[in-house]
Amino acid sequence: LPKPWLVWVADAPAGPVEDARYLVRALEGRLAGVARLPYLPVLRAVKGADQALEYKTVQTAAAKLRRTIEGNS
Repeated sequence: LPKPWLVWVADAPAGPVEDARYLVRALEGRLAGVARLPYLPVLRAVKGADQALEYKTVQTAAAKLRRTIEGNS
């Protein structure tokens, strides 16, 4: 089986806490990679992916995520 990707989505404008960073470092050997998504406040206000993709910030983050996972970053 191929190794999975971990998509780390920020849920606040601050950086992740130390325990979370440690856990991700501990898992990195078992993962294909870690893709980080920035805090996107608009995601709290929309009802679904289609609505979220109407916003430029979400489109940009989605494109970057796609490039990272596909190995073209």
